Amino acid sequence: MDNVAIVMLKPDTFRRGLEEKIYDAIVRAGLKIVSRKKMWLDEKMIREYQPVLNEPSEFGEEWKREAIQAMIGAPVEILIVEGPDAIAKTKQIKTEIRGRYVLSQHYRDRVILNLIHTADNPLELYNNLKVLSPEILE
Repeated sequence: MDNVAIVMLKPDTFRRGLEEKIYDAIVRAGLKIVSRKKMWLDEKMIREYQPVLNEPSEFGEEWKREAIQAMIGAPVEILIVEGPDAIAKTKQIKTEIRGRYVLSQHYRDRVILNLIHTADNPLELYNNLKVLSPEILE
């Protein structure tokens, strides 16, 4: 699992037609997409893969509700990628994509529509795979 990472393309990626930009960034980083699947998330799944949504927040609960609603309105695409330093590279891709393409829809400085999710460390990767792509762990 050292050279594996997960990338989620969120509904706003597809609404804005940016999926090819992300696929290209993955390839340019020297990573290979080995699995792709589209799926609909429900609130329970979102809260499981993003445990921060279950924690108290100085921003209150409204931004969490908005973030969840943004995710359940359309399917997401889950990509499993492989290659050297996959987690670090997908984290960098996330930073670049968000920096370049995220619209400024914020709720008290928390971005609601942020296009892409990646796991930033091995524990987060395992937890994300458990929820979003458990077949990879078998």
